[in-house]
Amino acid sequence: MNDVTYNMAAGQFHPGIDFKDPILGSTSNVVSLWQDQFGTLPNDNDATTVAAAAVVITGLQKFGTKLANLSIEERRTTIRYAIGSVNEETVCGVVAFNRFGQNTGGLPVTWQVLEDGRTVPVLPASAAPATLRVPAPTW
Repeated sequence: MNDVTYNMAAGQFHPGIDFKDPILGSTSNVVSLWQDQFGTLPNDNDATTVAAAAVVITGLQKFGTKLANLSIEERRTTIRYAIGSVNEETVCGVVAFNRFGQNTGGLPVTWQVLEDGRTVPVLPASAAPATLRVPAPTW
């Protein structure tokens, strides 16, 4: 284990950071529901799919209009503006878009491998349950 101890990696999601979610409540609730349904922890792709659904649903609930009587082009425009107006915390952190449609809302989650082999989130510091170990202890 010494070869990887204190190494770090980053991604959009780690089940150890408990962000709020506007649809399912929190990361811990999403993880629990996912484990009940599929028998595994959600991975980065799974979590970003949950976050994307939350963004679409939240955007349409807060900023959309009824789509049924709109043309296809009007629907596309309404959905695009609704999603672009979102500024919400999801299981992948805050999602907010700039004028170019880029997500500028949140920082990636960074985790570190500990001596016992667990990976624990260490950044962003405002949400991480553990502290980054720098410099790492010597082997």
